[in-house]
Amino acid sequence: TSIPFLTYVVHTVLFPLLAFELSNDLYANKTPVGMTGHPSHDEIFRLAQLEKRLGDFQLRLPELTVPRGEVLALLGPTGAGKTTLLRILAGLARADQGKIQFCQKHFVAGQLSLPTQRRITLVHQRPLLLQGTVRFNVAYGLRLRGRQSVNEKSERAETILQRLGLTDFADQSADTLSGGQTQLVALARALAIGPEVLLLDEPT
Repeated sequence: TSIPFLTYVVHTVLFPLLAFELSNDLYANKTPVGMTGHPSHDEIFRLAQLEKRLGDFQLRLPELTVPRGEVLALLGPTGAGKTTLLRILAGLARADQGKIQFCQKHFVAGQLSLPTQRRITLVHQRPLLLQGTVRFNVAYGLRLRGRQSVNEKSERAETILQRLGLTDFADQSADTLSGGQTQLVALARALAIGPEVLLLDEPT
């Protein structure tokens, strides 16, 4: 099955408001990004002739431009290739052919370098949390990245927990959370490290 057309230029209401509100305090002047078919002088992504085959399914995307400053939704029917495209953008999967440009740098078939991948975070539809508390999971990425002091990392984690309404669950074990709570903790963990690009798979 080939699905050459993917609806990706439909604005959402809730997540733009949420993302822009969070960006004011948490992104330190890093603007959240989205997807649009219109070119921009300040682009995060530019895709051309992208193709990915998975069995009988083939994702074909002739052109896609992702500018800074917009929060948009990637919409399409089940099996349209939404998750596949997000994984390619995050550098977790390689396209069979095509070109990807990230911040003016070209990559062939989604072969993103490790430093580039660290600037992009994908929150999966069914995320996995580490053993430990909610606070431990939210702060985990900060332990691996950045040059902040221990106090600064702790303060940032607490800020994220508070803004997403997770303070009451901060000391709760991650394996006791509901599916919705797990997804929210995964979102908090992603926001904590302040990625330049935040990709959400089936945010609900």
